[in-house]
Amino acid sequence: MLVEVIACAPEEVIAVQEGGADRIELCCALEIGGLTPSKALFEFAKEGAVPVAAMVRPRTGGYRYSSDEISFICREISWFAANHANFIVVGASHSDDTLNLDAMKQFQDVANDVPIVCHRVFDQTPDLELALEQLMKLGIRRTLTSGARKTAAEGAEMIARLVKLAGNDIEIAPAAGIRYHNVQDLISRTGVTQIHASVVAAPEPHFPKPVDFGVAPRVLASEVRRFVEAAKGVSKDTDSA
Repeated sequence: MLVEVIACAPEEVIAVQEGGADRIELCCALEIGGLTPSKALFEFAKEGAVPVAAMVRPRTGGYRYSSDEISFICREISWFAANHANFIVVGASHSDDTLNLDAMKQFQDVANDVPIVCHRVFDQTPDLELALEQLMKLGIRRTLTSGARKTAAEGAEMIARLVKLAGNDIEIAPAAGIRYHNVQDLISRTGVTQIHASVVAAPEPHFPKPVDFGVAPRVLASEVRRFVEAAKGVSKDTDSA
């Protein structure tokens, strides 16, 4: 079972690495679905041994991009590819929420040999099975999905259908609302071989101020380790033996 955990800051990168995750998805502003991380944060993450999937999303507000925005995204992808990203997480849609396959092809072309991962723009498409077939025809080998529901647990039936449809042609990575206490149930219901998750601990006490910038999320190595062990089916008894 491959476990990918999101990191959005230097301390989170360290926590994910020390917690034993198999891969980092690197982004920023997770509270709005994730945006492109800084180049310095990417370089910091690449100093470790854990493979890094870099998100490329230049702004919030959906995935319908102008031609100028698509050119900018290609520029970002080219930089991450040249600097040895292991995967690039990206996507684009049309006004009817179908995948913008022309843009996705451009993203593939500039990524060279770095695999493209379709992010959760996939879940906004009107027909997930058709969208999956389109990705497979493009040669994209991985997509994130909650089964078009708020959480992967709610979308488990659809995720299981996608896993069967995908076969060995594309990897299905369930995402959204996956926690250490429900991950094994999700795995058994869907047949997935990998998990994508944010592992955020309870925030420290926060007392709003007149000028307030919100609460910083906390990703702790101990919480990542607990999640990884749960996903991989490692029991406390096995761990202490």
